[in-house]
Amino acid sequence: MLARRFSEARRCLTALVSQAYATLYRDIPNVSLPQTFTFPEVEAASDPLFSRLKSTYENPKDLANLLKVVKTGKQLQPDHIKYTMKKLAEHTEIEELQSLIDLWNFKGFAKDVVPYNYLLASYFQLPDLEKGAFQALELWKEIQSKGIAPNAESYEALIFGLSKAGHHDQALNLFNEMRQKQIKPSRDTFKIILYHLTHALRNDEAVAAYNALKADYGEADAVATRILITGYAHKGDVENVLSLLNQGTPTPELWSLFIDAHTQSSASEDVLIQLKQKFYDLGILRDVNVLSGFLNFYGRVGDTENAFAVLDVFKNEGLVPLAYAYKSLLSHLSKKGDVKRAKALFSQMRDQNVIDQDSCLIIGEVLANNGDVETWVDILGDMGARNIPIRISEYHVTLSALLLGGEIEAARGVLEMMRNNNIHPTSKTYLLFVKHYTQSGEMKEAAAVLDEMGRDSVDPEVDIYVTLMLGYMQKGDIKSAAPLVKYLSTGDRLEKYVKE
Repeated sequence: MLARRFSEARRCLTALVSQAYATLYRDIPNVSLPQTFTFPEVEAASDPLFSRLKSTYENPKDLANLLKVVKTGKQLQPDHIKYTMKKLAEHTEIEELQSLIDLWNFKGFAKDVVPYNYLLASYFQLPDLEKGAFQALELWKEIQSKGIAPNAESYEALIFGLSKAGHHDQALNLFNEMRQKQIKPSRDTFKIILYHLTHALRNDEAVAAYNALKADYGEADAVATRILITGYAHKGDVENVLSLLNQGTPTPELWSLFIDAHTQSSASEDVLIQLKQKFYDLGILRDVNVLSGFLNFYGRVGDTENAFAVLDVFKNEGLVPLAYAYKSLLSHLSKKGDVKRAKALFSQMRDQNVIDQDSCLIIGEVLANNGDVETWVDILGDMGARNIPIRISEYHVTLSALLLGGEIEAARGVLEMMRNNNIHPTSKTYLLFVKHYTQSGEMKEAAAVLDEMGRDSVDPEVDIYVTLMLGYMQKGDIKSAAPLVKYLSTGDRLEKYVKE
């Protein structure tokens, strides 16, 4: 039974892969950031070749024939290639896009960044975002080495993609470069930058970006303001949250950010009582956003009695808590080791359809620590059924659960599956195996993991060496531990490890 269910988990892990970074911060109210860059339509003059291209793509959308028409067409013009590349980019046809850049150069058309923009954006549609980001950055260097000036679309395609891949600092550097070159970012680009700065609690830089948005467009729209308010709330900056709220007519969802600000600032229960009275007077105390704010507060401070009392209010009112508030309580129960109530709460979240990657990871780590492979496999299957992407973190939970249960062969199978799915193992991945072997006293197998890491071109982090050293010392093998002690004593390696 367990073997069959593990097989189902393998299928789910294979099908769903994502490098999205996780946060327990709440979702920003009414904010949906663009995930891909959308290019403007190519407007070409009405000529026989353009008409053929258009009819070929639209009926029956045959990309092979489209390529044939553009490559063999007479009186080929740059806009014909641009139109074709836009269609290819929509389907992530990397090789074909590269071939049309070659055709552009072969025809001797004037240097133009637009063909490269299509390829830039397409790299970030690859399943392996890390590989896509690398190839896009290499192409960016090539564009600059050829003396081709990037335009607004070039920068924005790269900013959107790097943000999606989690390279937020590089995206910010490009945004600043745009501003320095007096290339005006779109509102969407401003929002992406604001989002990442506020989530990194870099609020001074976020305010500068917010002011730049106002300078470029005359005013900041409601979405940008919500993002900034959320940033202040995450940092517990009650004063600035209230200042921005007072500039408009706050909705209950924005007032709930005021509760979040107090949560982050470690407000007392007396302050919370005052807030409840304020929201009662406003007639919004039983609003789902406001109640979620209070649930988040109690979850964060570990007041489970009041947290479950708020859940009872939700139930009586026929309301469903927002995911971030649920996760706050789930995280507390998990850290406390209250497995029974954590599993029950997660089950309730599943029934109410508010689970996501982060909540699955929170409960997964609890299950892994208790060797509960069967329940975790069931959750993986549910993630697959709900189309919830699976990241390397979920692979690590799977490995932890299997290794704790002594299922080394099954764990090896998951590791191989990671490689096959282009989920590159990291030092943390191999640390799980090193810990398992050292705890089992299998030091030969533990040391062999270093060779395996070398074959996978993964550099061991300090915790790998520390774990090996402690394993040897526990077995009384001082001779084998000595080189590791010497290595760790060099420079500040051990000091950094202790600080981390």
